[in-house]
Amino acid sequence: PVRNIATLEFELKEASRLNIQFYSLDGKLQKSFNVNQLSSGSHKINLNVKDLTNGQYWCVIHSDFGFKAKSLIVKH
Repeated sequence: PVRNIATLEFELKEASRLNIQFYSLDGKLQKSFNVNQLSSGSHKINLNVKDLTNGQYWCVIHSDFGFKAKSLIVKH
């Protein structure tokens, strides 16, 4: 579980912009982050999620080339 900061680690095969969204399990958008152009390679991003209530969320990372979703638990 994460507390106030969610750390996302991922790799991009090509440079891309990102949109990172947190959805409640019932599909409602709770928080969104836009990330400017990132180069190809490994990345680590820290996101402030302290305003999300305790619970489980879907974290969806959209790039110029597709998306990836991962379950995330917030517990303050």
